[in-house]
Amino acid sequence: MAGTIPFNGLTDFKTLAADTFRLTTNLTTTDSYLTANLERADDTLAGHVGTAMSHSSGVFTFPATGMYYIQYIVTCYRTGAARYVGAHIYGTANDFTAQDDLAYNYTNINDQSADAYSNITVTCLFDCVDTSTHKVKFYVSAAANTTFYSDTNRNATHIQFIRLGNT
Repeated sequence: MAGTIPFNGLTDFKTLAADTFRLTTNLTTTDSYLTANLERADDTLAGHVGTAMSHSSGVFTFPATGMYYIQYIVTCYRTGAARYVGAHIYGTANDFTAQDDLAYNYTNINDQSADAYSNITVTCLFDCVDTSTHKVKFYVSAAANTTFYSDTNRNATHIQFIRLGNT
């Protein structure tokens, strides 16, 4: 397009993308991929830009190639101490024939007397060079049964995807 000034590597604003997905039902587990009960944030003021991310059984597919910033925030609670509680972002370049642990973070829950809450933030950059093979999925882990908190009306355990530009 003549006269177009590139913005952050993008020359076509139709390829901008920003999306949020939420866990909608609490998940109580020690180790699990997020495979179900995920929805695109759909309340009145939730903002989205561009074509939506899609997912099937927790495997997310990108709407366009490019460099993406991914932020995964987990809110969790349990009664009693948990030696560790963690979250991972896994990625693949071959439709999960193999996978890489792109990023992870862990914390602990120390309060033994009542429901104690904690949260974990995990971020990474992901270079999607082929939308049919480059995908991501999300995992939670804990030393003891922990409830990973959900909310269908606001962000609790949630994932955000922001396309930064072309690669």
